[in-house]
Order: sequence, then structure tokens, then C-alpha cells
Amino acid sequence: MNVGSNPTAISRSCLPLWRPLAVAGPAALVAANLITQQAAQLLPVSRPAGITMSLAALVIAVVGVGWFALRRD
Repeated sequence: MNVGSNPTAISRSCLPLWRPLAVAGPAALVAANLITQQAAQLLPVSRPAGITMSLAALVIAVVGVGWFALRRD
């Protein structure tokens, strides 16, 4: 196949490889959010570290939901 004549040939050929990542990525980020939230509550950490972990969990959750909402399948 002459890739120069069809610029989308490469992106279409790689599409099946990205499908699992596009589907599982947001789920993995939401799971990481839940783990981070639980760790902030269950582990004996200082208050600033707990607040930082909670904020990190919030950022991870927003990224996961945004990725799910904006992905194109």
C-alpha cells in the first residue's frame, strides 16, 4: 500500500490497537480515583497530605470523566 497517496492509512491501521485503551482508560482513571480517595481516608497521613490526596483524586476523576465524554469511537 502506498501510504503517501492515502494519509489516513496509517491512522486506520492503528485504530484496533487503540480501541482497548480508549475503552479502558477512563475506567482505569475512575478506579485510580477511588483508590486514592480510600487511601487518603484509611492511611495515617497528616492533614495536608490527606487534603493533597483528596485533591489529586478529584483531578483524576475529572480527567477520567472528561476522557470518557470526549472520546470518539
